[in-house]
Amino acid sequence: MRQFTVHQYNRPEDCPESIPWEMIAPYEKQAINNHGQTLEGLNERGGLDACEIYAVMHGISFGQSKRLNETRCVEWLKSRIQEYGRE
Repeated sequence: MRQFTVHQYNRPEDCPESIPWEMIAPYEKQAINNHGQTLEGLNERGGLDACEIYAVMHGISFGQSKRLNETRCVEWLKSRIQEYGRE
């Protein structure tokens, strides 16, 4: 299964290293709006952090993503991965 990288820089220990590509693929337009790059380009450059992924998947701007709580975003990401695996 293809994976999208969760950015390694300063990633919390309990944060997943990647997410299924299909989980973020439907949000490519928001990723381009937020980062000016396709998901492919972002992944080649090391991916997105948990808050940036949350923002992309919730239609939140890049600027607002910096105000998100990282712990909550990591918890959301882990639970979303579990839900995705059950679909």
